[in-house]
Amino acid sequence: MKMDLTDCMAAGLFVEFYDVDGHVLAQSVFTDWNSRNIPDVGDTLRCSAHAVVSGRDEYFAGRVASRHFEVQREDERDCVWVRLVVTVLAKVPRRRRQPVFSLN
Repeated sequence: MKMDLTDCMAAGLFVEFYDVDGHVLAQSVFTDWNSRNIPDVGDTLRCSAHAVVSGRDEYFAGRVASRHFEVQREDERDCVWVRLVVTVLAKVPRRRRQPVFSLN
């Protein structure tokens, strides 16, 4: 099955932050990711995520360790979802929070 480029863009991004021991610290979902670059392995990013322990949204900074792609088939069109596994470098202090991804 052939698709044009706009049909192949990522529909959403699921980000999981892990500590160095492999424990999940936080998760975040970004829908409607069409026409935006997907962070690559090795890129550093910073974003808000739902912390597992506190249950609150907090900012985390980390390095992308791996990317996983999944095609979700629907009647109208196919959607590509991307799961990013991110190793946490630091929890971002409140005064330095920025609501955007920082890509290398």
